[in-house]
Amino acid sequence: MKRRFEALVGVIPGLVRCTIGIDVAHTPDSADVALYSEFESRAALDAYQPHPAHQEIVAFLKDVRTERRVVDYEL
Repeated sequence: MKRRFEALVGVIPGLVRCTIGIDVAHTPDSADVALYSEFESRAALDAYQPHPAHQEIVAFLKDVRTERRVVDYEL
């Protein structure tokens, strides 16, 4: 999963950074994985969602994830 997401930079226009963090604490309150991504604009974020390269990962994740949380924000 880490390699798949990080490989999207340079493939999806407007995706500036994509980093996956793997949990090292393994506490009851921690998640296994965190995704941090940056986009050059809100339009780039909107175009990322349906992009075929992203949708391939979405299909993969449906089979391996048990939970998902999302926060999209602007600075």
